Amino acid sequence: MPKKKQLVSVREQEKEVPYTTKQYEHLLQVTKLEKPNLNDKQAVDNVLSAYFDLCKTNEMKPAISGIGMVLGLSRKQVLDICNGQVKCESTDIIISYYRMLEMFDEVAMKDGKIPQITGMFMAKNNYGYTDGEKVQIVKEELTNEEIAERYRKMHEIVSEEK
Repeated sequence: MPKKKQLVSVREQEKEVPYTTKQYEHLLQVTKLEKPNLNDKQAVDNVLSAYFDLCKTNEMKPAISGIGMVLGLSRKQVLDICNGQVKCESTDIIISYYRMLEMFDEVAMKDGKIPQITGMFMAKNNYGYTDGEKVQIVKEELTNEEIAERYRKMHEIVSEEK
């Protein structure tokens, strides 16, 4: 006769649905959401809210591609709207959900729910983050007189400091 502890373990295993099955079922539900007219702010807000609710219910992480799917757009088109390259009546609503997703990702990374390398990749590719300074060097054409004048000024500053 199996021990009580083993029975609990078997029951837990029976309850667990494989991730791919859960993801597939979630994607089917997301795909069935009615695509809104992008010029109808209320319809866009409703479908995005429904998408985020589905993600919560199904315990799935929302994604930019998911926002695109429910709006009938590609991930790139969503990013173009959020980066101001494309305008529609619902731009402000789409941006607010995009910013909510950005905050979700940022907090998840800070809390260790997303591996750092994955978080950095997502931040750079989805939200325009960078991890360095950009320095632009401009070649300045100076005359011999201008060079001599700058040299004299630098020499005066150094002489005054002594």
